[in-house]
Amino acid sequence: MIDVYNNAGTESYGCFKHLKAAKPTLKRLGEAGVQSVTVSSFRGRNLVGVYRCLLYTSPSPRDRSLS
Repeated sequence: MIDVYNNAGTESYGCFKHLKAAKPTLKRLGEAGVQSVTVSSFRGRNLVGVYRCLLYTSPSPRDRSLS
């Protein structure tokens, strides 16, 4: 289970079974101008990790070179 929230920890953007399920929400947040979020990962009731994730809306240099 993961929880996605703003970096201040004051607003939750949702809880998801796994990161792949959060992809539409993360995309929407990036398009809305949110630059980064914090993701907490849980196994059962135990916190196993906290990650800061940068959200990008434009293609990466690698993606641009593929087109």
